[in-house]
Amino acid sequence: MRCDGYYLFSDLIGVDNLQTAAFAEARTFFHRLLLGAETEESDLCLTRRMRTLLIVYSVYVCFYRLFVYFGIALVVYHLFPKVFGILLFSLEIAVLLVRPVVREAATAAKVWRKKPTLRAAAAAALAVVVLLWLFLPMPRTLRLQAAVVQPDVTTLYAPAPGRILTDPPRRGAVTAAGDILIAMKNDSLDEKIAAAELEYDDALLRVDIARASRGGLDQIQAALADAARLSSVLSTLRAQDEQLTIRAATPVETLEVSDDYYQGNHVARRAFLARFAPLPATRIVVAYLPEESLGHLRPGDTAVFVSAAEPSAATPVTIETVHEQSSRRIEEEALLGPLGGGVPVQGSADGPVPAEALYRVEAAITGDAPVHHRPGQRGILHATGRSRSRGWDFILRIGRRLFEESGF
Repeated sequence: MRCDGYYLFSDLIGVDNLQTAAFAEARTFFHRLLLGAETEESDLCLTRRMRTLLIVYSVYVCFYRLFVYFGIALVVYHLFPKVFGILLFSLEIAVLLVRPVVREAATAAKVWRKKPTLRAAAAAALAVVVLLWLFLPMPRTLRLQAAVVQPDVTTLYAPAPGRILTDPPRRGAVTAAGDILIAMKNDSLDEKIAAAELEYDDALLRVDIARASRGGLDQIQAALADAARLSSVLSTLRAQDEQLTIRAATPVETLEVSDDYYQGNHVARRAFLARFAPLPATRIVVAYLPEESLGHLRPGDTAVFVSAAEPSAATPVTIETVHEQSSRRIEEEALLGPLGGGVPVQGSADGPVPAEALYRVEAAITGDAPVHHRPGQRGILHATGRSRSRGWDFILRIGRRLFEESGF
């Protein structure tokens, strides 16, 4: 028995077999509207107002059924194995959408063969245009949130706990190759080195005494082994001390300096101190491609970057890399949504992670760029994607998602 008020509403408006009558009126109305078909009036003596009510009711029933069945599929999807919910959802789409469309298309074709009309031709032309728009491969214009990034940036951390001996470099300053980036001193390490030097000297003295006193071979070998062990310990401690002084392997430019980097300050191991970029400086544009647009950009494609700071100047770029694996983290702070970057992220223990599947895109700025972009500058990357079918992409995306959720 129906418990949705169907019989109450049928008695209220005085129409028997309400559902059949409503769908018949709706079918007649749409055939007349779209096909210009001259249909026979139904046996029911209904007023114009009542016919309109039945048409509206039939449309409501379609949406109501879709909502109810989708809710049932959602419940089955969450309470039972996912494959059951997926099969039920696919069955609903086939029964509620595909079958009625196919049936009405067959009816429209029969009406057209009996009596072609201009209105039916217009409806067919509109349907063809919609199908072409859905399935005809056409290029798309992509607008991706992007930012200027300086690649190969080196982050300087404190190699060990200790006291800083050098003054911090100025932001934008250039450090030549071989110059000191930071020098530190660890008092505890110095004490260990001094103690190890004394023990090593004592071991060498014992070796000389054993040889001078013409001791036994075992005594001399024991003294030599002890001296070798202490020499290895001393070498290790001196190597650790040398690591407290870091030099530039190549010319670098200072991008950022921590507030903790100043002479005389004690810092912990792995404390952030500064960031440096190699010279000559290079700039790239980084953007993130959503999964539905994957395949529209390929290395070698050309695009245009429009900076938010210079919206009137367009910078030509060339796509260099489109990562095949989705990004697990968003490294560029300028692109983070909470900071105004436009890329949706959510917090996690590992830092900001994408709220959806995003693929990193790297583009090189050409040498004749009209604007000197600084790292961290936001903008929009405009690119013309590959010719793809919207409808076919949607079908593939739904199929891929269903396959992933099914657990096969």
